[in-house]
Amino acid sequence: FKSIFGPITLRDIDNFETQYKGSDEERRDVLKYYEIAKGDLNQMVSCVMLSTDDDKERWVNDFIKPAITAKEIPYYGALDNTLGTNPTMDGDNLVDSD
Repeated sequence: FKSIFGPITLRDIDNFETQYKGSDEERRDVLKYYEIAKGDLNQMVSCVMLSTDDDKERWVNDFIKPAITAKEIPYYGALDNTLGTNPTMDGDNLVDSD
């Protein structure tokens, strides 16, 4: 690998992370693993590359809530338990009841 691509540095990883986070690729990964994990954000952190617990709220606000509202993905109750807030469905909309 190293002979073909050269050494990978921390700077390379940081640059890739900057490009990945917030990208269409991350959105696809988040929504894919949201469905696989049935809304369990803790499980998702171990599946979505370069993710930490700090990403969970951003995922919900940027990717998951809009996709639920657009009916791209179903709402799973595990989302409530693993985010630490209490987002609930109000008709067709996901709202934060806290």
